[in-house]
Amino acid sequence: MKRVVIERDGLELVSEIEGPDRAPVVTLAHAQTLDRSSWDSLVSVLTDRYRVLRVDLRGHGESGEPAAEFTIEDLASDVVATLDAHDVQATHFVGSSLGGMVGFALAIDHPDRMLSVTFVATQGILPEASHATLMANAEALRSSGEPMSSLATRILARYMNSDFVDIDPDAYERLRDQISGTSVEGYIRSSVAIMGMNFDDRLDRVEKPTMVIAGELDGPTPPERMRLYRDNIAGARMAVIAGAGHFPFADQPDAFNRTLRGFLESLDC
Repeated sequence: MKRVVIERDGLELVSEIEGPDRAPVVTLAHAQTLDRSSWDSLVSVLTDRYRVLRVDLRGHGESGEPAAEFTIEDLASDVVATLDAHDVQATHFVGSSLGGMVGFALAIDHPDRMLSVTFVATQGILPEASHATLMANAEALRSSGEPMSSLATRILARYMNSDFVDIDPDAYERLRDQISGTSVEGYIRSSVAIMGMNFDDRLDRVEKPTMVIAGELDGPTPPERMRLYRDNIAGARMAVIAGAGHFPFADQPDAFNRTLRGFLESLDC
């Protein structure tokens, strides 16, 4: 495994890559409040055939805490700079939630760096009804001075299958730890970035092979919402992971990993 730290806008951005030399690269970008370790169960499924590059987005994991606002396009530029640091010209890109939003910006603004894109439980514009939830969480954190751990149970209750804590308590605690380790400013400023994006009116510019993966039980981005991307991106495929919520790679890892691996292997890249 090779760990690389780069600097952008005064922030250290951390990533790591592992897998066979000269193999195709799969880049994994995590959801808001999580970090690159959220993909742990997937890495061993891919590294026999691919190099797997995992990033910690600004304000998450080991990457620096932002002191200024940023956009989803800024996060995409961070990924491009990370690819450069690892000498990767083009990559398969897999993004969950916030990471998937970064995938839209990459596919639209940096198509030459993409081999394919997989959107996991994400959307290209946030419905107005969801703005209130993000802003309420952000304002509560700022006004109370409490850490992200104060939101962890509420976030997981919204995002996960209700039985997940009983089915896999260790995995539940790992997610809690990741949420608790996210910086407050990282959460708040990424929330502002999410509310400012709009990729849904530019879907015709996504021209790379595309996979859409939804969780059957996902409340924030239900399968009906994600069918927009299957239907409006040329050639896009879609899979719905049975029994999964907003983090299908966590609560249904075997089904998720098979689905993603099958898509990647179907591509002639």
